[in-house]
Order: sequence, then structure tokens, then C-alpha cells
Amino acid sequence: MKFTKSTLGLLLLAFAIWAGFIYVVVTDNNNLEAESDVQFSQFRAQQKTKSDTFSILLNYRDPFLNEIQVVKNTNTINISQKKFIPASVKVMPLPEVWPDIAYAGTIKNTNKNKTVALLKVNGNTVLLEEGAKIKDNIILNKVFNDSVWIIRSKIKKCIKK
Repeated sequence: MKFTKSTLGLLLLAFAIWAGFIYVVVTDNNNLEAESDVQFSQFRAQQKTKSDTFSILLNYRDPFLNEIQVVKNTNTINISQKKFIPASVKVMPLPEVWPDIAYAGTIKNTNKNKTVALLKVNGNTVLLEEGAKIKDNIILNKVFNDSVWIIRSKIKKCIKK
């Protein structure tokens, strides 16, 4: 690259533009900070003196009657006239917690010709026939090769192998 007069002139021009840009940014930041402090103090002064007052006009046209209803402005509420009606609280019963029941399989009793189910209830292995109580009013309803049906207070549950 040749260092000519035009290259030197363009470099000086670029330097002058960047210097001017940096000068404007730096001087504007100083002015903005001073102005923002003044504006913030003025805003706080205005905020203290202003009061929030308004009134609602209730003279809207009734869309069904096609006339303007005049409503008396009642801004005060007499607390003694207002009656407190407590809301009824509906108590939800806690869901029944089922014990841990796992189905292990079946054993066929050749003497009685009945099928007995192997269940693990809370870690303990139990042999039960159909219709037998397991625990806490839980009844073994039906026994299949791959699953069993148990009933507890009219709720049926299927437990698979």
C-alpha cells in the first residue's frame, strides 16, 4: 500500500469523525446524569403534592332500554348496614392411601382345585384366595394369570404383574 496524500487525508478525516463522536457521547452523558438528578427530585416533589381524586360518571346508555339511567352518587358506605355472611367451607376428605401391593403370580391348589394368588403387601408375601380380605377392608375380587382385581370401599383397582 502506498502512503499517499489522499490516504493521509482520509485517515485524518476518519480520526476527526471518531474524536467528534466520542466527545459528543462523553459530554452528553455528563449532562444526562445532571438532568436526571434534577428531574428525579422534581418528580418526587410533584409526587408528594398531587392527590389522587376522581369521580366516576354513571350516566351510560342502557343498551336494552335505549335510555340513559340516572344513578345517585353514593360515595359513602355505612359499615353497620353491611352484613358479613361467612362463606361455607367445604371440607374435602383425604384420599384413601392404599398399601403397597404387588402381584407376584398364582399357585393352583390341586386338592381343592382353586387358584391362590401370591401378593406382596407392604413387603410381606401373602397367599390369598378370591374373596379374602387383604388389609384395611381390601378384598381380593378376581385372580387372573397376569393380574388381580382388588376392591376397597367400592373402588376397584387392577394390579398387574
